[in-house]
Amino acid sequence: RASSVALSYDKRSNRLIYPVGKTVVLRSLDSQTHWVYKGHKANVSVAKVSPTGFYVASGDESGWVQIWDCSQPEMILKSEFQVLAGKINDLVWDSESKRIIAVGHGSDKFGHAFSFDTGNSIGEISGHSATINTVDIRQVRPFRAVTGGDDSNIVFYQGPPFKFTASEKTTHSNFIKGVKFSPDGKYIV
Repeated sequence: RASSVALSYDKRSNRLIYPVGKTVVLRSLDSQTHWVYKGHKANVSVAKVSPTGFYVASGDESGWVQIWDCSQPEMILKSEFQVLAGKINDLVWDSESKRIIAVGHGSDKFGHAFSFDTGNSIGEISGHSATINTVDIRQVRPFRAVTGGDDSNIVFYQGPPFKFTASEKTTHSNFIKGVKFSPDGKYIV
């Protein structure tokens, strides 16, 4: 209630991916078929398919991100990492399907950039004083990232490794719920 659900679209297999309780649903738009991933112990808050279409990264309310294979019905877990102390609000893959930034609630940090296969940190997501609600990565090189949060702050990063470059606190006067780069990477909405 009073929270949005992030939909992810897999263009390779024409599927919608979305969280429901402790599961993630992969629903075909071509037929009546669907798969359900049941690997989380807490309610799933976000699930996004990688640009290659082979993996899904899903984040839950306890701060865990799981990366699992969505190319076959077995949906085998590849890796899992606790990246925040609280709920994952959003996450994004880079265009090479190698890096993920997850953001949300935390005690000492509100975001984490990491390698999808090893969990190694690839920079620092800083510049916010409250929960981060949204994140996006520019899908063309050079990579850039942007975040928005409950502190009405938009923060910009360059990388990888991702590093704080600037922030903008005067544009919005309330919570920021969504940020996106245009497909060519020239604009941010």
